[in-house]
Amino acid sequence: MIMTETPAVWNARMLKNHTKGWHMLVYICAGILRYNKGSIVEIGMGASTIELAHLARIAEVTLYSCDLMMGGMFKAFNDKLFPDHICFIGKSEDFIKQFEGEPSIAFIDGQHDYEVVKMEGDFLLEKLKTGGVLFMHDTFPPSERLTAPNPKPHDVYKYRQELERNPDYDVFTWPYSSVNMGLTMVMKHRKDRPYWLKNGRQ
Repeated sequence: MIMTETPAVWNARMLKNHTKGWHMLVYICAGILRYNKGSIVEIGMGASTIELAHLARIAEVTLYSCDLMMGGMFKAFNDKLFPDHICFIGKSEDFIKQFEGEPSIAFIDGQHDYEVVKMEGDFLLEKLKTGGVLFMHDTFPPSERLTAPNPKPHDVYKYRQELERNPDYDVFTWPYSSVNMGLTMVMKHRKDRPYWLKNGRQ
């Protein structure tokens, strides 16, 4: 599947299939890996995993994927996608207990409620390399119906709002990206560039 694609073939497929939702995430991650090479961590497997695996393979970094089942709820794949793809099958809280890496990129798209995403996000933001970036999906739902607490919580946007109020982070959200549910990018302020630390905020 993806492992046989050349960069040119992959790029053409991404352009052709950009409406599937992950082109924004993939192109930004490609740039991050070029300038800040490090592992990738994702919580929640799916179609995005296939694209992140391609990036990780080309950059020769490890991809760590966590989900309750291999390939995620939509069974996007049945086995690890390349030799340095480490899959953890289980709850994110158990994955967090044993993860000791320092990734350049982290992506959260697992359980879609505030409490769980906050636990995952706070942990991953602490683990990121300097200049590393955290991405989160489902942060800007297009309708109030998609934020309703029943039958299960769907309030990732609350964690986005919390981070937006925190002067230690830069936060940017594309509301129409990633299956129209919103993709948020979070970066900790670079301590080696102290003149930007407050980012204009007092």
